Amino acid sequence: ARRAATATQLLAAPLHPHLARVDAAATATDPVARAVLEVLASEGIQRDAADLGPLPPADLGPPAARIAAMAGSISHISRAARVRSRRARLYPGWWRGDFGSFVALRGDEPVAVIRERRGYRLIGADGRREAVDASLAASLAPEVHVFYRPFPDTPLDGWGLLRFALACDMGSLAIILLAAGASALLALLTPVISGAIFDLIVPTGDYEGLRTVTLVLAGAAVGTLGFSIAQALSQLRLQGRLDAVVQAAVWDRLLNLPPAFFRRYEVGDLAARAAGINTLSAQMTGVMMSSLFGGVFAIVSFAMMLCYQWQLALAGLGFVVVTLAGSAAFAVAERRFARMQLELGGALAARVFQYMSGIAKLRTAGAEPFAFWDWSRRFSHAVVLTARTARITYGQSLFSSAMMLAFQGVAFLMFAFYVAQVSIGSFIAFNAAFGQFFSGLSSFAGAFVAWYGLTPLFERTKPILEARQEMDGSKVDPGEVTGRIVMDAVSFAYPQASRPVVDSVSLSLEPGEFVAIVGASGAGKSTLLRLLLGFEQPSRGTVSYDGRDLATLDPAILRRQLGVVLQNGQLLPGSVFDNIVANGPYAPADAWQAAEQAGLADDIRAMPMGLQTMVSEGAGTLSGGQKQRLLIARALIRKPRILFLDEATSALDNLAQAHVSDALSRLRTTRLVIAHRLSTVMAADRIIVMDAGRIVQEGRYDALMATDGPFAALARRQIM
Repeated sequence: ARRAATATQLLAAPLHPHLARVDAAATATDPVARAVLEVLASEGIQRDAADLGPLPPADLGPPAARIAAMAGSISHISRAARVRSRRARLYPGWWRGDFGSFVALRGDEPVAVIRERRGYRLIGADGRREAVDASLAASLAPEVHVFYRPFPDTPLDGWGLLRFALACDMGSLAIILLAAGASALLALLTPVISGAIFDLIVPTGDYEGLRTVTLVLAGAAVGTLGFSIAQALSQLRLQGRLDAVVQAAVWDRLLNLPPAFFRRYEVGDLAARAAGINTLSAQMTGVMMSSLFGGVFAIVSFAMMLCYQWQLALAGLGFVVVTLAGSAAFAVAERRFARMQLELGGALAARVFQYMSGIAKLRTAGAEPFAFWDWSRRFSHAVVLTARTARITYGQSLFSSAMMLAFQGVAFLMFAFYVAQVSIGSFIAFNAAFGQFFSGLSSFAGAFVAWYGLTPLFERTKPILEARQEMDGSKVDPGEVTGRIVMDAVSFAYPQASRPVVDSVSLSLEPGEFVAIVGASGAGKSTLLRLLLGFEQPSRGTVSYDGRDLATLDPAILRRQLGVVLQNGQLLPGSVFDNIVANGPYAPADAWQAAEQAGLADDIRAMPMGLQTMVSEGAGTLSGGQKQRLLIARALIRKPRILFLDEATSALDNLAQAHVSDALSRLRTTRLVIAHRLSTVMAADRIIVMDAGRIVQEGRYDALMATDGPFAALARRQIM
């Protein structure tokens, strides 16, 4: 069990940016790369070896090291190929179901396991394919890597989203279309046989012929049932695959968006917009299917109507045109209310999220009546809009039914007029064909109304689908940073701001240097840190790490080398251990070491379950100081080259503050600390004073205190 746990931990280990690299030409023959490329191709992700760049060595000695090297290669490949991967664990009998395609280990050999329509195939390093059965499945390590197809880097429109969604399972789509076509052809038998019964069999009393056509109709019904079952099962499979693929792509897109994007939307509203993408793709797929099925049935049935009585067919077509025009009018009215309904729904979701996340503040202020009044007012508006939309939908349905009845009346009148030219059997056959024709056209019209009504939903999701991603193929790997940071004449202003928040700031940090930034609230300190992290883009000037512009570097790889505690950092629901390691490949010993450095180890030992003590959402069970030390431990567990702390020790007492400061001073890391407390900044190599977005003073603590300047004024307020 200990060996299995060690292998699992090594399998999870990510590739560190400074791991040794090999020649890029070796990538094409690397067994891990070949296995990953096979899986990506099976998922419709087109990549080749040139996209992956050079990989770390695949064989570093003993088996455990080879496992770690494979995990490192997969981590590197995922970043280079710009796809998401995750570790998963195989369940018993997985090969009999649909686990998706994945990369696994068979012994020490990385293999691709591909899901095909008839079962799983294993592709070895030598390219040999084997069908997966129970014995072969038992030879695979239970920990595997699965991959997810991302949205294209380019902005997506509605058609692009539909193409992306349908590409996840073209086999099921083909079965659906074939089943629909076969059902439409079988549907032709009903009017043909109905006409034959009344024109040929009933007048002659041909009971043998009646038995024959009854058997034919029964066979057609069984065939139609079979095709309907195949169609329904394929639609169910397609919908399941679509939900999984699109939802994963939405999350990937959200995680790749720049932090500035999220400032424009409230959390609840953005969550509703993101969920709308999955709804949009599912509804677009359903609408497309309905329109195709309805169109096929309508065309086939109309052709038969023309064969029986072209005058009645043209009259029926006129009624259908009027029906479609009426449906279009209903669609326009429905879209207006749907847009209002979606906007109000997003605002309502945002407000509910705010109230739920701030329930303690509501109760402290005694504002529960106001919260209920505000929610009920918005919710009542949403109910009114929902009712209006439903009335329009029912009105469209009633209008279509009325047009159907009207044509039936006209058809009977025309039959009475053309009674000498049209037999009873032909009229009955025509009437049956028209019923199918009108049903198909009604389905098509409903699909048109639904498609037109999706416009407001697409408008809601458009900002996410068209936003420029933070990470794209143009960004380069920064490698291992040394800790040298330079800001050169950097200015930044938020939209609609009257003045810059950061104004022509130039500063530099050398490797291992401890720099403190102080200033009054609103001086631009936290914004300066956001610029250093790449959360905001300077309007003027540049930020560089080791002489390279931050705008050209891959921000994800860079941030993995940073330890960051923001001013309003939040803990995650989960255990203390989960919050320290943040899903990283760390052992409990690593978590304890980070907790010791943050001065939190004694507190954890006093907790009921130690590292496994649960932290609730909002961390209400921890004190302010414990929260901050837990965030510091999370930042330190990475052993970062650069450490950014924004008011990270403001809630600590003097003893805890001294412990953390002493632990940080022993680290060989570049530190930039934003703080107000004198005890936090006294030991800094340099103290930078900011005011109104500018650097107004700089120097060591003693020199600044000896000068009657802004820093001395700030210090006097604390001393007094």
